[in-house]
Amino acid sequence: MSTDSNSLSFASGWSENDWRSEAVERHFMDRVNEHADEEVEWEYHPDQQLGGFEEMHQLVQGGSVDMAITLPPYLPGSYQLSEVGLIPGLVTDQKSASESFWRLLSPEQDGTLFEEEFEPNGLRPVMASQVYPAELCMGSERIETIDEVEGKLIRTSGSIGEWTVNAMGASPVTMSGSEVYNALDQGTIEGTISPLTVLNSSSQHEVINYMTEDLKIQSFPEVYSMNVDSWNNLSDGTQEAFITAADEVITNRHDAMMDKVESDREAIGDSIEYYSVDDPNAWENQLSSVQDRWIESFDDQELAETVLEKFGSEA
Repeated sequence: MSTDSNSLSFASGWSENDWRSEAVERHFMDRVNEHADEEVEWEYHPDQQLGGFEEMHQLVQGGSVDMAITLPPYLPGSYQLSEVGLIPGLVTDQKSASESFWRLLSPEQDGTLFEEEFEPNGLRPVMASQVYPAELCMGSERIETIDEVEGKLIRTSGSIGEWTVNAMGASPVTMSGSEVYNALDQGTIEGTISPLTVLNSSSQHEVINYMTEDLKIQSFPEVYSMNVDSWNNLSDGTQEAFITAADEVITNRHDAMMDKVESDREAIGDSIEYYSVDDPNAWENQLSSVQDRWIESFDDQELAETVLEKFGSEA
């Protein structure tokens, strides 16, 4: 962690060539300096130079870096409320969901997630977003009705992902993202739940033939956090610059993400058939049980229900 309030270290897992490095991280640094009364000297460490995604939280919490990407689903048990966007059906519009998520994180706005999960861990969220919603992707069988997915082996990860696949009537198979290609190719699994942008970057489009485009099953949360001591060392003007930049990044990320979705779809071409399911209400009704299961997983169920309502009313 830097001892100079105008010099900040920033660690991330995305490579410098990844679209998020430019559209989110570099854009944020540029916007901060555009608004700040004193220019911040950024020491930027992309591409997991200082550690993997799972280690970023420890790096920033321990003060090894001032700021880092902190992904709630990679920290089971610590940020359960912040995983709310993973619940099926809540995210229908990525930009609106990101704005709703940020309101819950930002101390200047609602701040519930900051008070409940980040502040107790010595972290101060500085920007956040929800990713493009994931869909059901199948290797060789087109699934149109909720009954047709029963018993299928579907890759997932995390508690909410497992509950979601179970709610469908399918059989959840837990594995890392790097294992999905071979598992689909060898028939170990029959499908996965994924956003389009992952299929192209991981080459999974080579082993996936069918993808829904209207289920919007879940959306992964991304949070960037600062060590609270680093935040408190910033001048009032620089803090205000961070707050302003956070709102601007949501719009820029959304626009860049939509460009990425379009370019990925063009790159994939005709190898995947995109389709709308029969009777989407039947899917929605069956998946709605995940909301109840999520709430019941908390000791303070009233708080969980409040977060769910606040997030869902805006997303």
